[in-house]
Amino acid sequence: MKSKLNYALAVLSMALFSQLSLAGQCDAVKSGQVAFFEHGKYKGACVIRGVGRYENSNGIGIGNDKISSVKVGSGTQVRLCRDNGFRGGCELYTKSAPSLKGMNDKTSSAIIEKVVPTKSTAANCRPNANQVAVFEHSEYKGACAVLGVGNYKNSSEIGVANDTITSVLVGSNVAMVGYKNTNYGSVNFFGDKNVPYMKGKDSPNPLKGKVVEVGTPGGGDSISSIRVIKTCR
Repeated sequence: MKSKLNYALAVLSMALFSQLSLAGQCDAVKSGQVAFFEHGKYKGACVIRGVGRYENSNGIGIGNDKISSVKVGSGTQVRLCRDNGFRGGCELYTKSAPSLKGMNDKTSSAIIEKVVPTKSTAANCRPNANQVAVFEHSEYKGACAVLGVGNYKNSSEIGVANDTITSVLVGSNVAMVGYKNTNYGSVNFFGDKNVPYMKGKDSPNPLKGKVVEVGTPGGGDSISSIRVIKTCR
């Protein structure tokens, strides 16, 4: 019995170790990837992970509260969170960090995302009757994207950086449902007409006296997924 237990423990240890690499093997981080290191300055055991949501240290592949540095691939960002399930406060890293300072040895979960480049401008974002256009700034300015009827589960699919949408143009045959988190969840915005300013939780209205907010209160700078739905009018 004892020999079987020792064998089982050895197999488990090998399975866990197989996820990890030595630091030198985590140098080549591609776009859409992040390398997590056990020690500062990209040293110690490490693991490379791609775009996704890692709810705990098992998903990341390094022990809980063990991460001390990260290498971030081009066009990529990572949110390191203190508790499981992306709770306890998170810090955003858009580039490699040899020292995590306040997050050193405090990471329990992580979100890796592709960074959406600013490629569309307001002049290019005019929706038809079956589309909506979402904008980075109020009064339909800044980076933007035009979306047809369908589901957009994250900022990469939307085409505008996460938590930046502040105004919306809505076609006459559709409505937009905005969600606080990726992959939907709780609704924090509904609009079936143009919205020149979406009130954020803490942001003042830069257009006060000029416009009245339309649609469900909130949503400004806090939308991570969207559904565009047909309406009957």
